[in-house]
Amino acid sequence: MINITRFTVICLCILLFNLGVGAQDTTSLIKKAKDVTTQNADKQATLVGTVENWLPSTKDAAPNSFMLCDETGKVRVCIWSDTLMKVYGVDKMKNGVKVEVTGLIKTFRGKAEVQIREGKWLKIGNAIGIPDTPKATDKPSTSTTSAQLTKISTITAGLVGQDVIIEGKIGGVRAAFSERAPWTINVNDGSGMALDAVFWKEEGVDLPEKKPVKDETWQICGKVNVYKGRVQLKTNYPKDWTKK
Repeated sequence: MINITRFTVICLCILLFNLGVGAQDTTSLIKKAKDVTTQNADKQATLVGTVENWLPSTKDAAPNSFMLCDETGKVRVCIWSDTLMKVYGVDKMKNGVKVEVTGLIKTFRGKAEVQIREGKWLKIGNAIGIPDTPKATDKPSTSTTSAQLTKISTITAGLVGQDVIIEGKIGGVRAAFSERAPWTINVNDGSGMALDAVFWKEEGVDLPEKKPVKDETWQICGKVNVYKGRVQLKTNYPKDWTKK
């Protein structure tokens, strides 16, 4: 009886040890570029470094990619466009910016790389350390306070489909070049970024003669949209526009 009990205890100890090792393998142990190797394939890595050679995707099936550089070396990082659209601050992605990357180590053409599978796994610049994407105002109102306004610098592809309210100075006006093309109004609210607000002429309905003019300040309600990789605001004029 004693021998059976000892045998059972030993088996339980071995089982618990193996479970502990297995759990450890799933944690993020890779923290330096030099450790992203083919031998560590399928492990998770969390790296902080600087972007070099940022290459936006040119095909639907191809990922966006860049080289992440830290004090130990460089490693290729890939993120597909549908995931990139969910990244907070994606409009700030460029060479030289600091990023934090979490992803799985995979092998491509004999070399190790890090693949980002979720938008929250890429944090750009000032977004490092921010746990959640800022929420846009849910229901725009024609009467708003400054607290209800959304800063243009926080409007990213991750907010596509959401309604926001911005207020800023008109930087430029581009008239529609055809019946199907929109008017494009560039707006700057001083937060560090500018944004194009667009509107179309409805069929059979004439636009008001008075339209936004450069250097005027307007408050605009609209829906966040992405066109040819650029974030913009889709609006109805004059319903969504209020001159200040």
